[in-house]
Amino acid sequence: MERGEYYPPTEQQPSPSFSEGMSLEKHGVIAQLTDRLYLTMATKINGGEAPLTSVSANWIDPDRGLYAVQIRGDEQFTNGTQQALDLLQDRASDFYNFVRQNIGIIQQVERGSGMESRAPIPVFLSANKSSIFPNPTKRYASDMVHEAWHSYRYYTWLKAHPEATNTLYAAWLSETIEEQEKECGTIQYGALVRLKASPLDLIDVKTAIKLRHWEVPYEKRYW
Repeated sequence: MERGEYYPPTEQQPSPSFSEGMSLEKHGVIAQLTDRLYLTMATKINGGEAPLTSVSANWIDPDRGLYAVQIRGDEQFTNGTQQALDLLQDRASDFYNFVRQNIGIIQQVERGSGMESRAPIPVFLSANKSSIFPNPTKRYASDMVHEAWHSYRYYTWLKAHPEATNTLYAAWLSETIEEQEKECGTIQYGALVRLKASPLDLIDVKTAIKLRHWEVPYEKRYW
């Protein structure tokens, strides 16, 4: 009789008990209910209109590619900015791709936040006082989405006006800036909802348009 190989007995893993299965199911139901309640609240803050919680496929140009976003600033700024980008990538990948297609550099500045859409590589100027220091990561991530919309609008306009002069650009910007800011607020609000930001952040973004912040010259901005 040949000597057979010895196979140790396989350890049996206990199957989930009925009560454990019920607990998992209950957890899923509670999570769904929580999501619905949050969306109901966000819709109410949004004046009863359902938030825009995803990026339209039409807003991503497959021929443009995505930037490997460069972060230029001190260590604290760089870490805070990267955390915001990582959050978008993990929790709202379509918003993340939208940002990467329309922002190539995030530059730390002391004050004067804004978007340099006409730069060879579009630059988001992010001031310390309005980005990583007072604001949580979710709000900063939504700021990136806000500024990316400005870059997107410029790129879309430029395709129709490839020979645009500075004068023509200035006229277009003057005519559309209020419209753009309202659109920025809409997509920023949607990003915040997608990230499940605090009600205070939602309210702040909804009321920001009333302040007409775009009329404040860059050199006079505290943010």
